[in-house]
Amino acid sequence: MAKIYQKLKLISVIMLALLACLLIAAPVLAEGTGDGSGGGKNIPLGLVSSEPADGQKDVSYRGYSASF
Repeated sequence: MAKIYQKLKLISVIMLALLACLLIAAPVLAEGTGDGSGGGKNIPLGLVSSEPADGQKDVSYRGYSASF
């Protein structure tokens, strides 16, 4: 009887470990057609506007200088 209990315990631990691995890997294995923006509409994210922190002046953006 003790051997059966040990086998059942071992099988249940293995099944729980496999289930945990599956749950961890599920987001990686999920397939989708989106662009990664989270909207699922294949519209890339873009910056509409921004304000420099703490009133900074002449902030450079990709080589362009802008005064705010």
